[in-house]
Parts: sequence; C-alpha cells; structure tokens
Amino acid sequence: MSKLQAVGFLALSLAAPGEIVVWKASGSLDEGNGVLLREDLPAGTPLTIRVTYDDAAIPQNRVNLPFPGRFEDDFRTNIKLGIILTVGNFEWEGFVESASPNAPTTFHTFTFNYPGAEVVDLTIDTSDNGTFPKFPFRIAEEPARLELSLRGTNNTFLGSGIAPSAIDPSALSTATGTVSNGTGNNLGFTLEPSSFEILFEKDELLPPIAPMVSSVISNNSISLTWLSDIRFRYRIEGTSDLSAPGWTTVETRNGTSTPITRSYPLANNFRFYRVVAIQR
Repeated sequence: MSKLQAVGFLALSLAAPGEIVVWKASGSLDEGNGVLLREDLPAGTPLTIRVTYDDAAIPQNRVNLPFPGRFEDDFRTNIKLGIILTVGNFEWEGFVESASPNAPTTFHTFTFNYPGAEVVDLTIDTSDNGTFPKFPFRIAEEPARLELSLRGTNNTFLGSGIAPSAIDPSALSTATGTVSNGTGNNLGFTLEPSSFEILFEKDELLPPIAPMVSSVISNNSISLTWLSDIRFRYRIEGTSDLSAPGWTTVETRNGTSTPITRSYPLANNFRFYRVVAIQR
C-alpha cells in the first residue's frame, strides 16, 4: 500500500465559518516539582507540542492599554483551544470549547503599533471550562493546567487576528510553558522559537489515517458513515470477491472534519466496501 493512503475496511455483515489553525513546535523539559519531578522525566528530555484553535473566535475584551498604541485581545467564545504536549511515552492533552468570562484567560494577545515585545498567552485550566482527556500523574480532584507564554522580539510578531497570515513566527523570541496539577506539582518546558510552524489544519501534510466505518442496511440500500478529516480525501471502493486483484471505485469525497454518510443501493452487488483515505 502507498504511504499516501490508509484504508478503513467494512464488510456488509456489519461546520463552522472559521478555520482550525495549527501551531507545532519542539523543545525540551526544564526541571519539575512535586509529582512531576520524576527520574523518567529528566531535564533536557525532548518534547513536541501541537496547538489548535478556531481563527473565527471573537475577541471578548479588546481594549487600549495602558496608553495609546498597546492593544489587548482576549479570545474566549468558541475558541476551541486544544494543546497536546508529547514527552517520550507521556502525553498531556487539554481542550476548551468556550472559556468562562473570568480569569484565567484562555487565548490572550498584546499587540503594539510601536516597537515592543508582543505577547501570546494560551491557558487551558479546569477552572476555566478546560477538560483533560490525557494528563499523566494527575492527582485526583486537583485542578489541572496547561499554559504557553510566547514573546515576540518587536511589533512584527502579531498582526490583525489569529489566522496564520497574522502571525510571524520568525519574530518570536521566547516560548515557554508549564504543566501543573494542584499545589507544588509543576513541570516547565522551553520551546525552540525557530521550530515553530503555523498553518491551517487543512494544509497540514500528514500520512492519511484510516477512518472507522459504520454501516446501516435499510430500504434496499447500505449507508456508510465515518468521521472525516478536512486534510484528506476519501475514496469509497467496493468488491464482491476479496480474492479479486482490485476494487471498484464507487466515488471520492473531500473530508470536512465532520461525519460523512453515503448510501448505495444493494443492487450494486458489492458484498464488501472500504473507505480509503488519500492526500488532497
């Protein structure tokens, strides 16, 4: 099989106006404290981070602070902020759909119309509607937190908005972050500014991932459903003989990052279907 496709296989027996932005970077761990001070998480351990958010999120608190020329944007509603921090075999993952109107801020920017260290702060916290599907060494009932602090060298780091075209990663001077769980349990890390890549998720080049396909048969037809990914296309194929050398292409659909359902008449005489993910 080509490296540029993945197959979701099935036998017959069986939306938003904005776009998702991806930030990717690499770095290394700093010293940890408390439960996060572990021999298997030593300082210097390499790591990667992936941040996603919706660039259509509306600033909730745009103000001119504390003197003319300095602007503060606080993105809260429908930001869909996600952070995945991967360190060896450990992975921290946090997400917040829409944050609360109180502290901590979720996606915070400071911009200037004169030279200054522009700022992006990102925080996912359980006290701010954040959820954590993965959080190694978490202490029960203690609040969890993932945060990043990014500083630009001057007023060219941030433009207008939070789409990739509004951010110049080459003007990033420092990037640090922390993982915390309760009191005294912290793990710091430093990201290499030159490693940052910022792009729309639909433009991210990744090996296609085979979808999980479900089916329903009714009214002389079969319906196939799978969760699609906007970065891939999906080729639906059918055959009546698994020993045959090839499959017949039924149709091809673009991924939408939403579930796709397609129905086909049983009169097609295909006993088996599969959905092949391919690069766009």
